[in-house]
Amino acid sequence: MAEIKKHLCKTCGAPLVMDEENQVFQCTFCGSMYEASDFFDDRALEQAFFSLNAGDFSTAIYSFNQVLTADETNPRALRGKVLACSGHSTLQALVDDQSLSFREFNPGPFVGIAPDEYKPYFQKYDVLADVNKELATVRSEIGALQSQYNQNQSSYNSYARRRGQNSGCGIFYFILAMYTVPIWFAPIFFIVSLINNPKIVTRNPSMTITSIILFAVIAYALITIRRAGTRKMRECKKNMEALLPQIQAKRVAEGIVVQKRMILTNDMINQDRVLFPKDNGIKQ
Repeated sequence: MAEIKKHLCKTCGAPLVMDEENQVFQCTFCGSMYEASDFFDDRALEQAFFSLNAGDFSTAIYSFNQVLTADETNPRALRGKVLACSGHSTLQALVDDQSLSFREFNPGPFVGIAPDEYKPYFQKYDVLADVNKELATVRSEIGALQSQYNQNQSSYNSYARRRGQNSGCGIFYFILAMYTVPIWFAPIFFIVSLINNPKIVTRNPSMTITSIILFAVIAYALITIRRAGTRKMRECKKNMEALLPQIQAKRVAEGIVVQKRMILTNDMINQDRVLFPKDNGIKQ
């Protein structure tokens, strides 16, 4: 039998030797025996964690699956596969990721096959997945409401500028007046003529009627445009007043979910350090 120094006894730490005939490892000190597959799984597990730490998640998942094929309840392999499926090398990285751009994964099956003492830990991954989806939904709703609010505010400001409330002068009405100069010219000319010669009313009744109609049409157009702008401004303001409480309520809901997630992740990190000290660099 040849001594295999790279494999040590898990009981006493002494070197193991390979029994070629029975395909087992035997401790030279305490006599403990191990299946050869135990050490092949260890190598596969270390390779899996190497790929996980390197960010090669597809290779890591493949390697973790090899380990789980031999031991489907291996807690380290289950933990590593959950992290790889979520697209993170460490639990801390998963917690620190504020973009919520996690890969779609379902931690539920891991809970079912985990050893009993590890089930509460893996259940937290399932809860975290639900909390992340809840937070993403709330933020999406806030974004939609905020977009509606911004559109109404933009429209309100636009109508206000047209009325001259923000610019200090009625630019819109000045431009409108410039476009209607030819229409204004006839009644103005008639008024001047009327001042100089009042009898023109009886001499040119058609001109008088035309001038009155033109004045009425222009005045009505300006008043209608202004009233339409005022009505639109009121609608926009009413919409903003209705949207603001909804946005505030969603912000409060977001804060509650964020707080819930923070408590959950802190609990997960503390439990992870206790259950998996080796993967967290803690010496025992």
